[in-house]
Amino acid sequence: MTRLDVIKVAASLVITLTAHVVLAEDRKKLDVLCKQEGARVVLRDHDQQYRFWGTPGVDLHFSFSPVVGACIGTRVDYIRNQWDIQDFTSTFSDIKFVFACEKSGVSNMLLNTVRKYHGRIYAIPYNLWMDDGEGGPPKSNKEPSTPPTREKCDALFRRKLTELRLVDPLP
Repeated sequence: MTRLDVIKVAASLVITLTAHVVLAEDRKKLDVLCKQEGARVVLRDHDQQYRFWGTPGVDLHFSFSPVVGACIGTRVDYIRNQWDIQDFTSTFSDIKFVFACEKSGVSNMLLNTVRKYHGRIYAIPYNLWMDDGEGGPPKSNKEPSTPPTREKCDALFRRKLTELRLVDPLP
């Protein structure tokens, strides 16, 4: 390898590392914007008759997901055993829903499938772009014989969060 080749490789490495630093900074900025928008959504929701984000006693978290390029909101209601993940700005798809686990079952968005539809899934049957988090039918197609436990909901919820790779993961 000539000296010129070494310089080219070094320059390429510097450019690549710089791009990753800039990308990381962009993700942090987007994460801050997601948190700000999440706070606005919660405030707006307090005025609604049927609250989702503003329900007292639930744990909320907002963060940017580079996997789907969207602001993600998570909502956990331990008392009612409800675990939700939403693309609350409808950036990734035309449906806000990403994941839900409750006594009626589990619905889990298949991200790669939704990408194939370019996020336009509103008119597409659920069973084509969601499952129960374990490869079975989603709750909208078949209610489970026994409701999922808190432990199962928590495990499936955390698996989905790992897939989404939030900039600011849950504690």
